[in-house]
Amino acid sequence: MSVSLAALSHAHIDEVVHLIQAPARRMLADAGASPEAALARVARLKGPEQIREMLERPAPDVLLGARDEHGELIGVGGLKMTAPGTAEMHTLYLAEAAQGRGIGRLLMQARIEHARRAGLDVLHLRTATSNVRIQRLAASLGFTLHEYLDSTTMPGVAWQIWRLPRLQSLVAASAGSSEDLLLPA
Repeated sequence: MSVSLAALSHAHIDEVVHLIQAPARRMLADAGASPEAALARVARLKGPEQIREMLERPAPDVLLGARDEHGELIGVGGLKMTAPGTAEMHTLYLAEAAQGRGIGRLLMQARIEHARRAGLDVLHLRTATSNVRIQRLAASLGFTLHEYLDSTTMPGVAWQIWRLPRLQSLVAASAGSSEDLLLPA
């Protein structure tokens, strides 16, 4: 599968919302949820306003999109400044067909490289303690478990904070230039 990465803009809001909400809608329909219950649950996911807010943040905040060889959006991943020199990776969503094909790793690596080029020193990644796949991926990219948090908005959910310090000492993710990865789409 051929994949291209680019920063997303306001023109991509509907695509991003569809990518994020589609798996939840399928899962709820498969589980026999009523249309009303499915709509209520999906509404809790990121919608157009939250995506718009992500896209309006100043650099180095970015929302990257991964597209397949047909131009279809198959993954998104965000990066958000949280303190001077520090950012958090957030919003990693993949289309079902893109899972298990290295697209998540590609989006993680691109965000690490974007943060390094922006002069940031530390990256954080917050994930549910139940998300073992992202924890393995984070560890393989050099992140270490930093702390545990209980969710204040989702009772019964615990979070792990993973940390990748010293970005400026990392070697560039690719041997060649990756400037084209972050050009507006």
